[in-house]
Amino acid sequence: MLALQAPEAQELTGRSRAELEHAMHFVAPTGDMYFGAAAVREALGRSKWKHLASVLASLPGAMFIAERVYRRVAGARYVLGCDGTSCKTKTR
Repeated sequence: MLALQAPEAQELTGRSRAELEHAMHFVAPTGDMYFGAAAVREALGRSKWKHLASVLASLPGAMFIAERVYRRVAGARYVLGCDGTSCKTKTR
């Protein structure tokens, strides 16, 4: 796991810091990249929650809803737990 501030994160994804701040990114061992709710799904799919993630993601419309919920939570992330500066400056 890399913090978005790590130089390796930009090199690994080929994305700018601003793009990395927009959404969570997940790079699979195969090199495939996922963003936002899809990144959460992929990360959960590789955790102890993989069966639950698989069932939830297979429901009709689940990813459509998950993406909207993800955007809402991501848009409020500094209100929900960061002070607006510490999350942007902390590294791994």
